[in-house]
Amino acid sequence: MKTWVKLWTDILSDAELGQLTWAQRGIWTALLALAGWIDDRDDDDNETGRLDTIANIAWHLRCSEAEIAEALEAFQADGRDMVEVREEVIYLVHFPARQAPVSNAERQRRYRQARAREQYQNETVTKRYEVQTIRYEDTDTDTDTDTDTDTEEREKRERDAPAPSHEPAEVKRLPDDHPIQVYYRATKRYPAIVQSDAIADAVTDVVLWRSCLDAWLLAGYNPANVAGMLDWYHAGGRPDNNQRARASPQKQRTYTGTDFRGRDE
Repeated sequence: MKTWVKLWTDILSDAELGQLTWAQRGIWTALLALAGWIDDRDDDDNETGRLDTIANIAWHLRCSEAEIAEALEAFQADGRDMVEVREEVIYLVHFPARQAPVSNAERQRRYRQARAREQYQNETVTKRYEVQTIRYEDTDTDTDTDTDTDTEEREKRERDAPAPSHEPAEVKRLPDDHPIQVYYRATKRYPAIVQSDAIADAVTDVVLWRSCLDAWLLAGYNPANVAGMLDWYHAGGRPDNNQRARASPQKQRTYTGTDFRGRDE
């Protein structure tokens, strides 16, 4: 019993097979597998393409005898010689030739073709690498020349340049008593837009807000958890502290998300 058979790709352009129905093509493919499974051979150990009777073939393929008979008739109609019947046993006519091992000459020819393709691919990659290397060398040479010429001037510009400011421009525009400015100064983080709006809309007591921020950070909590900070603020301070932080005696200004974004809603 063979575990596999050859299926030639030229069946895609075979006119005889192309005129069959899809059901008939399916039966034909199953017959190829059945011939390999039966693996009948002659005295010289050559495959014969022998299948079985129509009844037994129908049992193997799990279909009716009428379906097998109809397909076999199509395999012999219109000049097709795909199958033949010998003493009520079905044979695949071209199966022995199609399944025969490749000759040594053919094997050597395929081997030479594969080596030629491999050599061509290697040469192509090598040429591409050489071209790319030349481009890199040209680029490096130009860069080195520019660096040697402009080193002193570039270093002078870097020394004279003002130190960069890492504070966001939006925060710079806010007054010192703005709750978002207080949050930024305490955490060194720039809140997301949704966090900024929540802070600006909720916080009216800056002293209490600063007290909540300090207690939150002192406890080692996540500085990005604005929702948690606001919960403390609405609770009047840290939950385990029942004494509400005393507000500043000066009048507190109320800010909104509109003030922060700098545009009319």
